[in-house]
Amino acid sequence: MRVRDRAHGRALRGVGATVRARVLVAPLVGMVLVAGCSTDSGSSGSAGSNTPTVAAPAAALQMRPVESTVVPALGTYDQVAPTCGTGASSPCTDAQLLDPAGITLQAADGTRAVLGALVIDGSNVTSAKAIDRGDGSWVVNVTLDPQGTKAFATATTQAVDAAPPGNELAIVADGALVSLPVVQVPIDSGQVVVSGGFTQQQAEDLAAQLGGS
Repeated sequence: MRVRDRAHGRALRGVGATVRARVLVAPLVGMVLVAGCSTDSGSSGSAGSNTPTVAAPAAALQMRPVESTVVPALGTYDQVAPTCGTGASSPCTDAQLLDPAGITLQAADGTRAVLGALVIDGSNVTSAKAIDRGDGSWVVNVTLDPQGTKAFATATTQAVDAAPPGNELAIVADGALVSLPVVQVPIDSGQVVVSGGFTQQQAEDLAAQLGGS
């Protein structure tokens, strides 16, 4: 299994007791994630410092398909305005984040992404736990409910054969666009790890928002 992550900050990987192949690799700003282990190569948790705290568990974490992206160097950049959050005049509200139709968000590196219909959100999380990787960084282990597992499996299956950027799934945590992994295989385990150079406090806060520890 392999998925290339071309975004920034935090990211996600599928895991499972029998999964040995790579699931997510190669970030936009230096993160490599593989099933069974993950390696950061330069990213830090600083992107989360400007992230608004989201009270609703459902809005704490979500994943959506990517309809289009634009980087600051393109002439059309200013034509794609973020709905809220980074690069916008106001932080994201729960209602905006959970809009089932879609939302436009800006990543810490300036990339703006138009995101499609909600695939899963924090309400699909049955457990979440902050884990110390032993190298000074922290991750959040997340287990999805049957509905979330099925929805995520369907979304990743569809993304595998889609043309870019439809082969990407955006990961949004605490109202911030944190990763745009390119899906190369379906992920149906329902077990995922959200990672991105978290400090202990950041990981514990996200796990707590998702109803875990």
